[in-house]
This record gives sequence, structure tokens and C-alpha cells, in this order.
Amino acid sequence: MPRPIEYDRDQVLQKAMELFWINGYAQTSVRDVLETTKFNRHSLYEEFGGKDGLYKEVLNYYKDNVACELIDTFLKKDSDIETIKQLFKLKAESSGAQSTCLYANTAQSKHVIDDELYKIAKNYNQKVEKALESCIKQAQTKHQIPSNKDSRVLSRYLFTVLHGLGVMSKMGISKK
Repeated sequence: MPRPIEYDRDQVLQKAMELFWINGYAQTSVRDVLETTKFNRHSLYEEFGGKDGLYKEVLNYYKDNVACELIDTFLKKDSDIETIKQLFKLKAESSGAQSTCLYANTAQSKHVIDDELYKIAKNYNQKVEKALESCIKQAQTKHQIPSNKDSRVLSRYLFTVLHGLGVMSKMGISKK
């Protein structure tokens, strides 16, 4: 009878998340995953079903430990234009791999990932966009944003610019 695998699941997911975040899904090989997580091939497939299964778990881990704060921030009753400004300031100050969103990176990899992973990323990005729209509507009720502006269009625009800042930062463009 094989001995049970002993590992800290959160630690493995954290390391794998950082690896995928830096390299992207397609550029991360199974060998990279094994070296980073210290799993052997059998354990990776036994625990996660392979690279796709691990990536799915990483996306869930990212959602629960990194990204959920973003949606929660936008949905707070007191969120408004200052919340949006703060988000953009934080994005402008970030650098490297973590300046981009793992879900956005995943969506951009549609051609190399399976449909389920793409749908997970797309659904999350839609939730962020809707939460941002909610924040914009709250700012409109406070007369910080003109109420005659379409909140959905504004949320899409800001969401696009937000991700664009991340991409530009990852490319090494100066914060100025």
C-alpha cells in the first residue's frame, strides 16, 4: 500500500501560483511544476490530475487568497470614485508578474488552455467588471461621476485600462 502524500497544500498552491503567474500556463512545463512544488510526477497526477488540474486549483487559490479582496472592495457600501482611484494607484505602483491579474493572463491564453480553465477566468473577469460597475453606480449616486454616463461602458473601459496597466508594467514600462 502506498504511503500517503504529506505536504502543505496551501504552500504547494502558493508556489505553483507564483510559477504560473510569472511564466504563464503555456510556458510552464510539468518539469517546472515538479521542481517548484517538490512533487514527483506520480504525486502530481495523483493529487491534482496533472498540470491542468493543478492550474485549476491554483486559480481557485488565487481567487480565495488574492483576488477576492478586489470584488469585495468594489461591493462595499462606501466604495466610490476614491476606491477606483486607489485601485489604479496600487496597479500603477505594482511591478513584475504580480502587476497583472492571473485570471487576465489565463483569459489571454485561451488558445493553449482547455475550455474549462478559460471559462473559470472569463467568469471571474465578468464578476470583477460587474463589481466595478457597482462601484461606479455608487459614485454616480454621490455625484462623483455624471449619472448620464453608462456605468457598464465605464466599467468595461476602466477594466480594460486596468489590465493594460498591468501588461505595460510587466513589459517594463516606467511608472511615470
